[in-house]
Amino acid sequence: MTRTKRHFPQRPSFSWVGEQVPPPPHMRKADFPHYRSFTLGELTAEVGDYVIIQNDATSEDLNSLEVARLDGLYEDRMNDNDPHRAVITWLCRPNQLPKTMDLEGYKEQNFPPLDDRFDLVLEARDYQKDISADSIYYKCFVHIKPPSTDPEDFINRVSSPDAKPPHYVLRFKMITALEASQAKRTREGKSNKNTSSKGTKKKFVLDAYMDGLPSPAKRATKSLLKERNQRTSPPSTPDVSKIQLPDNLELKLLKVVKVDLSRTSQADVKKRRLS
Repeated sequence: MTRTKRHFPQRPSFSWVGEQVPPPPHMRKADFPHYRSFTLGELTAEVGDYVIIQNDATSEDLNSLEVARLDGLYEDRMNDNDPHRAVITWLCRPNQLPKTMDLEGYKEQNFPPLDDRFDLVLEARDYQKDISADSIYYKCFVHIKPPSTDPEDFINRVSSPDAKPPHYVLRFKMITALEASQAKRTREGKSNKNTSSKGTKKKFVLDAYMDGLPSPAKRATKSLLKERNQRTSPPSTPDVSKIQLPDNLELKLLKVVKVDLSRTSQADVKKRRLS
């Protein structure tokens, strides 16, 4: 699926910054030269940045444009029209969420409502993730926060609503209804082996986005594994206090060995005399 076509009224000058870098492990375009950063006119962006993508609308309102995370940069020298390529992860604004999206679970938690001005949601729909790097328009800041964060209060504390670059809050991600069902079954200790995917692949729900932390499904799985390990692990042994050895132990042992060797030698002499 392809999102809106993106273009600039006048294309600024583009150039790569720095030497070539190894391609990320997940990148299928491994045969092309990869880069860490680029400049586009006055803009400098690098892998890991959050960026705003220019679309057909030439509005100066940055909140009307789309946002993505920059995951990779490479040059396709066989593409004469758009050789500068960017691999991205889309973030969507609340007003771009599927109209059929199930929000019941989100509403039951009484989290602060989604705000089109400040909230972003990690995209899960099958959109094109390989785009022209020339369509990157601006950089922005994305703050990853728990669902209980009030987006407007947070933005007012760290910046201002009209600041440039703009600031956004990432509290949620889209997941399929199948993933949500499997996560629930895992939390309940049930197997997902025979879980049916019929009618759930294209339905989406909201889930908490906590970067660097396991998802609810992973947290539940880890909890079950920990409980199982506790049941099967051997009983712990009590701590044994350390025995304090005398400093001259080695000297005493040597004397004992010498005495024992001396007695053995005398015994051997007696045996030889008797024989």
